[in-house]
Amino acid sequence: SETKKRVLIIISSFIFILLYIIFAFKLPGDELQLIPKWTISVTKPSQNSSFDSKKFAFKLGQILGYFTEEGDVTLSESFPYMATISDEHWTVFSSSAENLPIFNNNREKIGTIETAGFPFFTDYGNFIFLPGGMSFGYLDDDGKRLWTYEDITPIASFYPYEKGIIVGFAEGKILNFDYKGNIIFSSVPGGSKYSVILGVASSEDGLLSACVSGIDSQRFVLMKTAGGQTKTVFHEYLDGNLREQTYVKFSKDNSKVFYNEKNGLGVVDIGNLKSYHIPLLGKILSIEEMEEYNLFFVLTKLEGEYRVYILENLSNLIGSYVFKGNNGFILSDKNNLYTGVDSTITKIEVQR
Repeated sequence: SETKKRVLIIISSFIFILLYIIFAFKLPGDELQLIPKWTISVTKPSQNSSFDSKKFAFKLGQILGYFTEEGDVTLSESFPYMATISDEHWTVFSSSAENLPIFNNNREKIGTIETAGFPFFTDYGNFIFLPGGMSFGYLDDDGKRLWTYEDITPIASFYPYEKGIIVGFAEGKILNFDYKGNIIFSSVPGGSKYSVILGVASSEDGLLSACVSGIDSQRFVLMKTAGGQTKTVFHEYLDGNLREQTYVKFSKDNSKVFYNEKNGLGVVDIGNLKSYHIPLLGKILSIEEMEEYNLFFVLTKLEGEYRVYILENLSNLIGSYVFKGNNGFILSDKNNLYTGVDSTITKIEVQR
């Protein structure tokens, strides 16, 4: 009805004004500015808009879909149980997942996953975790399982990248696969009372890998692969013990690696193998990089409160902002930062 439309417009305008007050401020470092451009609701797809633009995937609570740089929601799909989405593909599933349809970002069905399990779609390929949590398969775009790796211990961490997949297991083993299913290298970092690979990542070229390893004498370990050999080039014992899956990520230029530790963010400068430790509140959910300005945006969550910390260069914390919600994400592209919270997404332009 017209009344409901007017109420929605008023609410949306209030949200945008509030976000403008929160975000439109200057930060140190050549007067860095965060300028809100638009706020959209993800609950309804846009009408009469061109969808030729690049599409960004989102998942907020029980809604998934795609949006564009211009603020068009090209797809909005609610789901009752679980879902997985990448910039190209998505599907929804329950605990008894079998014969799952695969859709592209235009909502066209392009395949079926006949294998029972839990699918995981990424920008580097589609995977399925088999029942029991100790095995995974690699899928083609049609949903056909191309190969499978089976183990006798649970998978604890999983990280696809451009040239392969690096996987950490509960008993402390790391395996790095290429996309044909061949094992590139294996490693057992050890050094702790209880061996488990809580977080693992690889550089895009596959030459560097890193992990947060073990409980009781928990360690961060950086490894380098050369000449068919993988060697530890840096390690450090960490204060406290995380006991859940942990965030690890390399910068795009492979000059630094970030990881979540008990009291915040750890950063290692790969050039001089020096570590930095930045106190942050909450669990690290993601890190987005803006190469043009050498900025890193770190999203954390503590109870019902999200924080976005802004880092310049290697470890210079120059600002942060807070928002409340049940679900949230950040995503960067060029000089734009997209912030999702519950049923809205806001585009923030970063200027200097």
